[in-house]
Amino acid sequence: MSLFDSFGRLHNYLRLSLTSRCNFKCVYCYTDDDKPPPAVAEDFLCRLVTIFASQGVTKVRLTGGEPLVHPKILQIAKNIKNTQGINHLAITTNGLLLHRYLSGLIDAGLDSINLSLDSLVPAKFAFIAKVDAFDKVWRSLKLSYEKLPIKLNCVVMRNMNDDEILDFVELARDMKISIRFIEFVPYTGNQWEDKRFVSHQEIMDKITKKYSVTRVNLEDPIAKYYQIEGFQGTIGVIGSITEPFCDKCNRLRITADGKFKVCLNSPRELELDNGMDDDMILKAIREELWKKPKEHGGVEKMIGNGNKPMIYIGG
Repeated sequence: MSLFDSFGRLHNYLRLSLTSRCNFKCVYCYTDDDKPPPAVAEDFLCRLVTIFASQGVTKVRLTGGEPLVHPKILQIAKNIKNTQGINHLAITTNGLLLHRYLSGLIDAGLDSINLSLDSLVPAKFAFIAKVDAFDKVWRSLKLSYEKLPIKLNCVVMRNMNDDEILDFVELARDMKISIRFIEFVPYTGNQWEDKRFVSHQEIMDKITKKYSVTRVNLEDPIAKYYQIEGFQGTIGVIGSITEPFCDKCNRLRITADGKFKVCLNSPRELELDNGMDDDMILKAIREELWKKPKEHGGVEKMIGNGNKPMIYIGG
């Protein structure tokens, strides 16, 4: 069995938000909400993974908040990777605690890491994250990149870190990682402003003024990737607003409070309950997936549409 929506898109990738808690307060994600939703019991999360895996889902990504603040992160990772049908387990992390958990995650079967890093300047990093932790995150990156495939995610914001684009590109010269620049996307409570937005085209214009790039195809539908001759790593740009990838979307989400979400941008959510039997859950999942909009969550505006803050959705 497989999970298709009404537009024929196959969904085989589940993003699982373990918690809405985070040890950073980045402007593009964090909200000042002082009553975050309670996290879902880990046994129910693992049960959901089993149900999705039975329907052809092969990849699971652990997200948050910050997934490494979950007290049972290693056990959850192990249980998920041991689920029949799951052949790729990934995590998205800010890297603050990664050096502490890296060995345990590898033992649990982790296959890849997305690490968020929005500045290479320690003082600017602290301003964006509201935590003075650049050295710890950099240490995590250096420890990780030779052990597992790494995608380094940078949300580009004008007059904040757009002057560092070429510095990030240079990391790919000697490090076999993928540097991914991400358009700043408006979400509830995330301090988005038009004047901060830097487009996919503007990012590439900065890069191609200095480097000759070649488009390469990687198994990742959400980004456009480029290779620079002589560089160990690759460069990617995720243009969620100006270069949307809705036609290739294969993602499903469970939010930090256990809601099923078929589109990151849509306010629609489906309550899943541990009291439901597997057939009931699967029926509800299929019916909700069939309602998935063709593009951008079916909404005309990204702010004020009732969608959750990014920290609760899990990205």
